Amino acid sequence: MKNFWEKYKVVIIVIVLLAAFVGLSFLLETDSGNNTMSSTDSVSEWVNDSLKEEYTIAVIAQTTCHFCEMYQPVVESVESQYEDLNVYWFHTDELSNADYSTLSGTYDISDTFSGTPYTMLTYHGVLIDYISGYVEESELIQFLVDNGVINE
Repeated sequence: MKNFWEKYKVVIIVIVLLAAFVGLSFLLETDSGNNTMSSTDSVSEWVNDSLKEEYTIAVIAQTTCHFCEMYQPVVESVESQYEDLNVYWFHTDELSNADYSTLSGTYDISDTFSGTPYTMLTYHGVLIDYISGYVEESELIQFLVDNGVINE
């Protein structure tokens, strides 16, 4: 047995390390999949909701955008404070071409869209207002107050 160990210990150690590495990378990949920033809501569901007689908020972001990453907890905090908000989060780099076309073409945002994050507010099929870029929580709340979405 001692000869076996001496002869194959390097191979056994490499196999154990590879198995640990594969297991760890699988766990890290699974954890990142639970992050809101890595998920994309349904574009068709957003279109249907934005046509209703209620306010709908859509945030257009990118997974590689630093300001989008900073904006996520701001939006989540406001969303938790005002539970009736109808918020959708979209990552342009995770959308299919068809979904991206639907997202960008449902409301004509070509004149106002200058980058991510981009927050648009719709009501009953009409683009009411938008925020281009990152804003602090107080500014997002003021935007919602000014547009009659929440009472402060």
